Amino acid sequence: KNHKKASLLSTTMHNYTAIAEQLQEADYCVIDNALGKDHAEELREEIKGIEKHQATIAHGLTMITDSKRRDDRVAFVKNSTEPALSRHREIMENLRLALEERLQLNMTACSFMAAEYSPNASGYVRHRDASPISPSGRKLTVIYYLNPD
Repeated sequence: KNHKKASLLSTTMHNYTAIAEQLQEADYCVIDNALGKDHAEELREEIKGIEKHQATIAHGLTMITDSKRRDDRVAFVKNSTEPALSRHREIMENLRLALEERLQLNMTACSFMAAEYSPNASGYVRHRDASPISPSGRKLTVIYYLNPD
């Protein structure tokens, strides 16, 4: 596939067609401030408050130390009664459904990730999580970063 650098989209999450087109063109899409500062702050605080509560976070918040790949704290967000978490899951599920409709990815399973980099982190490096020995079947990854900047 063509992995040319994609331009940043200054759009809302509800511009699903533009997101789908960007994914088709460049294999990835970056949307700064997608859901606004307030949503990110509320979600960050709720996740920090329930880091170890397995009913909400599938694997807790864990620091991945392979800095060649990533050094962010990642939360896999499950169903929750917490307002920001519940709202976030609904928004991400709507995004998944809209992209499924537009891109025909035949996604049967989906997980929702939120992540945060520490101030001295190296940042995201494009990589593949799936191994040929144990493929995950993942066709789309959506990571919502909680960093304020």
